[in-house]
Amino acid sequence: RGEKLPPADPTPSGDLLDALYDQVLARGEAPDPELVAKLRVQYDHGIAWLDVAVESVVTQLRSRGLWDDTLLVVTADHGEFLG
Repeated sequence: RGEKLPPADPTPSGDLLDALYDQVLARGEAPDPELVAKLRVQYDHGIAWLDVAVESVVTQLRSRGLWDDTLLVVTADHGEFLG
């Protein structure tokens, strides 16, 4: 979409999220800003990937003449863990 995302951390986002949960919930510490920033980048990359995937589905439905007879439903959480 023309927007340049920073490179994602190669660490799986689940591992980053586990580290954040451990830091905040288990140890009661303030969240590490660097860890939160890495999670935000991972989240943004996930949203960008889904945007491309949904666009691909819509494009395929249109090219096959199926768009007008299609109900496309997309649901998601809202990333509340990122504040």
